[in-house]
Amino acid sequence: MRLLECFAQTLQLPDDYFTSRHVYDSEQSSILRLLYYPPSNISEDQRQGEIRAGAHSDYGSLTLLFQKSLGGLQVQLPNGKWLDAPVVDDAVLVNIGDLFDFWSGGRYPSTVHRVALPIGPEAAQARYSIAYFLHPTDDVLLSRIPIKDDKEDQHARNSVYERFGVEEQHARNSVYERFGVDADEKMTAREWLDRRLAPTYKSRKEE
Repeated sequence: MRLLECFAQTLQLPDDYFTSRHVYDSEQSSILRLLYYPPSNISEDQRQGEIRAGAHSDYGSLTLLFQKSLGGLQVQLPNGKWLDAPVVDDAVLVNIGDLFDFWSGGRYPSTVHRVALPIGPEAAQARYSIAYFLHPTDDVLLSRIPIKDDKEDQHARNSVYERFGVEEQHARNSVYERFGVDADEKMTAREWLDRRLAPTYKSRKEE
């Protein structure tokens, strides 16, 4: 919950803006999952570019990933390039999800990531991790949050977009286009999740 307070502070919102909308003992869709990737038996010269889990972003607010020393996780930069995310001992990796991306108007973009097959002896080992997918309370209204802009904040954001050759307004507009949602559309957290899951269930039925 401390993380949610920090996000609220950076957006100049009350400290409890997000914590009050993520109530653990309420009706919500947060879930803890154990992730397992079996060892690979392909030859080392075939491992380059092999993917264990394809590129995707998570649906919820945040994902907390607990992992051991085995690598393979990669994140995609705004310019499309992939960057290895090294495992840091005794640390929890935090991914921003699509819901928080939408909620913040693109100020906190969701993390597109994938799991690649490591090169070397690690490829022959099974990969285990634990992921906690955080979602708001089901009936929370995902209306556009009232964010105040200031010059210092604007300058910091501009430098990020300039570094990756992306215009800020384009980045914000693409949030709504990407998720097929109007900028002023309102929906609950549960409606958001149902909408995001619908294509997945549809494709499974068609198989």
